[in-house]
Amino acid sequence: SLFESKVARVMQETGKNRQEAEAEAAREVSRPGTSEHELGLAADISEEGYGELDGSLGESPAAQWLAENCADYGFILRYPEGSAEITGVVYEPWHFRYVGCEAAAEIMERGLTLEEYLAGG
Repeated sequence: SLFESKVARVMQETGKNRQEAEAEAAREVSRPGTSEHELGLAADISEEGYGELDGSLGESPAAQWLAENCADYGFILRYPEGSAEITGVVYEPWHFRYVGCEAAAEIMERGLTLEEYLAGG
């Protein structure tokens, strides 16, 4: 329902056809059946006072602490700022994915995306 809602909003607001709207919507909302959440690999972590998830959450002390320490627990910030060209998804400072402590340490230390890491980056 989240994906369909986003597609409908994009079509209404931009006049794009369904195929174009789906492509744009997929940059912010996972297509049904493809979410890392559905696979049990990811969690959205927010902070009290942030009703809507948006990029400003990344400026909060809690989000900054999570980004700096998530690898200690085997997690990575899945969609870092400025990585949309690589990941295909906009910046999501709330989206953390479990990859294990060793991989998480390397990914976060080197400033890689999961895609770059898996490609041998």
